[in-house]
Amino acid sequence: MAQSAGKFTFHFDADHNVWECLGEKETGASVFTLPAGAKVSRDAALPAMCEEICRSGIESDKPISLTLGPIMVYGGRGKGKPAPLPAGDYRLRLFVLDPTSNRTGQRVFDVQVAADAVHSGVGRYSFEPLRAKFLRLVCHGNSENDWNSIIEIELPALDRKTVKASAAVKNCEAAKAVDGDSKTRWAARGDGAWLQFALKPDVPMDHVDVVWFGGDKRQYRVEFLTSNDGREWSELTVKPQCPASARQTDRVDIFQRAGGANRVVELSYPVTLSAPGAVQLMLTPVKGKALLCGAVLELTGQP
Repeated sequence: MAQSAGKFTFHFDADHNVWECLGEKETGASVFTLPAGAKVSRDAALPAMCEEICRSGIESDKPISLTLGPIMVYGGRGKGKPAPLPAGDYRLRLFVLDPTSNRTGQRVFDVQVAADAVHSGVGRYSFEPLRAKFLRLVCHGNSENDWNSIIEIELPALDRKTVKASAAVKNCEAAKAVDGDSKTRWAARGDGAWLQFALKPDVPMDHVDVVWFGGDKRQYRVEFLTSNDGREWSELTVKPQCPASARQTDRVDIFQRAGGANRVVELSYPVTLSAPGAVQLMLTPVKGKALLCGAVLELTGQP
C-alpha cells in the first residue's frame, strides 16, 4: 500500500502477486515502516504475504479516502479517468497492523465502505429478457441542455463491429461508444439523435449499461428500441436502476482485534455493485491515527 511515491510504483510479493504502492504523494497520509528487526505475527489462516505487506503502511490523524479499482486502468502514462468496475459481487479485504499501541483504545478508527454506481455516471436499464438483431438508443438531451453524449455502452449481446449514429460531432464518432476507452465518447446535439448497434441474436439480454458523459451531474432522457430487420422497431419498457450508495461502517480498535502490537489483522467486507461503478473507502480516526497497510478487492460473483 505504501512504499515509494508514484502512480507506477509496484511491489511483487513472494507469491508473485502485484501490488500498486501508494504513499504520501497519492494519499496525503504519512508513511510508516517497521524496523528491520521487528517481528510481525499473524493468524495461521492468513497468507504469509501479509507479514511482508504489513511491514509498512499509511497513517493519518485526518480521514483517509481511497477509490479502489483495477491496477493500470489509466493508460500508458497515467492519463485519463479510471474505468468503472464491472457490476458484480466483491469482497474487500483490508490488512492492518498497529506498530505502536500497547493497550486497547489507543488507535480506533471507523472504516466506511461505499459501493456507488451513481457517482460513476453509469445507468443500468433493465427489461424483460429478449433476443434481437439490433438495438437503437434514441436520445432526447439531458436535464441541462440538448446534448447527447455516451462514453460506453455495455451489454453481453453487443456486436462491437457494427455501430452507427444519426449524427456525431467531430472526434466523437459512433464507434467511440463501444471502444472500451473511458477517455472517448459519442456526442450529438438535438432531440431524437440516435445510436444504433448490431446484436448477437443468439445471446439473450435483460439490461443495458450506459456510461453517460457527465452522468453524475445531469440526467439523460433516452428510449430503447429493438429490431430484427433494421426497419421495424419496437420500444422496450425499461426500468432505470441508478441505486444510491450502499454503505457500511465498522469501528475498529486494532490492538483489541489483534491481541497485541505488530500483529496482522484482516478486515473483510462484502460489496455489491448493481451497475458498473466504484468502491470508495474512507478511514476516519476516532482515537489516534487511522492506518492501512494493504487492500485487495476481489470479484466473487456476477449479478
